[in-house]
Amino acid sequence: DPNNPDYQIRKYAKETNTPGLYDVYLNVKGNTQQNVKPVDIVLVVDMSGSMESNSNHTNRAGAVRTGVKNFLTSIQ
Repeated sequence: DPNNPDYQIRKYAKETNTPGLYDVYLNVKGNTQQNVKPVDIVLVVDMSGSMESNSNHTNRAGAVRTGVKNFLTSIQ
């Protein structure tokens, strides 16, 4: 029933005042659930300066890059 949906999809991204930084919104409603491919995947990653190597020689950004690559490989 389009006038009274049990489910409805609404998604959008809005750029903030910081270039390259977005607020992402997702609302979902509908009457039936179906398994449909493809599936949208959004990865939100902190790549600020604090993610680079620090005094403990921890490179969080490198670990994130590796994790994203491994994730993409696993879902293919």
